[in-house]
Amino acid sequence: MLKRKSLEGFVLLTIEASFVRVVLLSMYVHPVKVIILSQSVIFVAVRTNSLPLPLPVVSLPTPVKLDNLKTDIKHAFCIIPIHPEDYHLLGMQWKGSYYYDKCMPMGCASSCKTFEAFSSALEWIAKHHLEIRHIVHLLDDFFICESSKVRCGFSLKGFLALCDYVGIPMAPEKTVGPSTVLSFAGIELDTVASEARLPLDKVHDCSNLIFEFLHKKKTTLHDLQSLIGKLNFACKVVVPGRAFLRRLIDLTVGVNHPKHLIRLSRGVKTYLEVWYQFLQHYNGSSIFLEEVWEDSFSLQLHTDSSGALGFGAIFGRHWCYGQ
Repeated sequence: MLKRKSLEGFVLLTIEASFVRVVLLSMYVHPVKVIILSQSVIFVAVRTNSLPLPLPVVSLPTPVKLDNLKTDIKHAFCIIPIHPEDYHLLGMQWKGSYYYDKCMPMGCASSCKTFEAFSSALEWIAKHHLEIRHIVHLLDDFFICESSKVRCGFSLKGFLALCDYVGIPMAPEKTVGPSTVLSFAGIELDTVASEARLPLDKVHDCSNLIFEFLHKKKTTLHDLQSLIGKLNFACKVVVPGRAFLRRLIDLTVGVNHPKHLIRLSRGVKTYLEVWYQFLQHYNGSSIFLEEVWEDSFSLQLHTDSSGALGFGAIFGRHWCYGQ
């Protein structure tokens, strides 16, 4: 009962903040669902505007030792206004009343693309006008890396001033750093140890889920896609793991219904066994990989061998040979 009251209170608050209580002619009314973030008590309202209903697909127009820190845009999607001509496309019904959204909701086919364009523009301004060279973003999350805490703090101050100037609300409770160890997009980054780490709870979740799949003969498309998504996230740290996702992804090709049953072949289970055995002994850490690798010519490293005579190697002015 307490949970239900909390959800109802959240929906009413969302309606007051983002919706106007007016019925428009030819209004499209879409279903709304409320989800709870896995690592938070925050409720999120998702508008399912892109469900495969017999309605036109809603596509919104484009609206007008290193120290790290991260910051987050508050109520990200809601800061993008909707053109009045599109109000009738964003209707909803709640307890007998009808509303329409004046801000971009989550759930539209073009919501992520539109907000990504907005965030990319913000990153570009920070790089080229504030000279914050080492800044990246993932939708509404921004990550800044600098050579010292002083420079990191200076960059944060400039970025927050930019956001305040253009009217972008930030979430102070989600601003973390400067620090040499920071979690960004669910991955812990340690610049002193040059490591990227998966949280151990995610490692255990993947391991337990794979164990369940190993004892199944069939699974639904929805469950298989969920497993692929979790393992694909793990591949951000476990880079070689991508090679052991191919067969799982191939199983989803041509399957559309989420409840469709898919047979788990022996070959697929072999891949899952590799994942399971690896995760059982994995500490969750991987070292940072260089984007540009040195080649033999730049290192002056060359080797050769002959079955009858032996082998030889040269490294700069050093060399060795043997039989």
